[in-house]
Amino acid sequence: MPTKHHEHVVPNLRTGVRFYFSSVSTSGYVPFHWHSSLELVCVLKGALRFNLDGQIYHLKENQFVLVPSGGIHDVTNQPNQAFVLQIPLQVVSPYFDHPERVQFLNGQTELPEYQTIIRLVTMLGQASENHLESSSFDFGIALLQILRLMFTTFKAPLTNRHANEQMKEILIYVNDHPHEAISVNQLATHFGYNPSYLSRMFKE
Repeated sequence: MPTKHHEHVVPNLRTGVRFYFSSVSTSGYVPFHWHSSLELVCVLKGALRFNLDGQIYHLKENQFVLVPSGGIHDVTNQPNQAFVLQIPLQVVSPYFDHPERVQFLNGQTELPEYQTIIRLVTMLGQASENHLESSSFDFGIALLQILRLMFTTFKAPLTNRHANEQMKEILIYVNDHPHEAISVNQLATHFGYNPSYLSRMFKE
């Protein structure tokens, strides 16, 4: 599998996570990729369109998406501002067994915990901007509260992640050949699948 499609997350804070404010003034597109770390993207202004494991999420102001470890996703953006939180698995492992197996429920905007996460992400932003002795503590407290909600309220039932892993290499191959008209039969032959089975996988 081409490594350029695997995004390696480099922590930028002593808590072991990567957190940053993103401000984009033009429309754009980030092709299909994946990373081992968990990711939370919270839109402050503008809009983002996430294609996550074949499910489309249109994010507007004060909405977020939770990306599981290994989740295949691309992003189409309008001009926007957002907070991005990337969490390596080793940060979660002391609190939850096998975080790499967990998938998340997205789009649950009606839940009160949804607004709680947005408030906590805002607190992360404030703590990262402050240079007080307490700032690292404040950031760590908010981070743990976010993780608690992610792995309780927003943890999805187990699904077939094996099929997702199978699709990952196929999607990357298609993404690497954007100007070629690739048929289902050609893909099936290349990857050793039955064409009808491969077609069902895409539909699912």
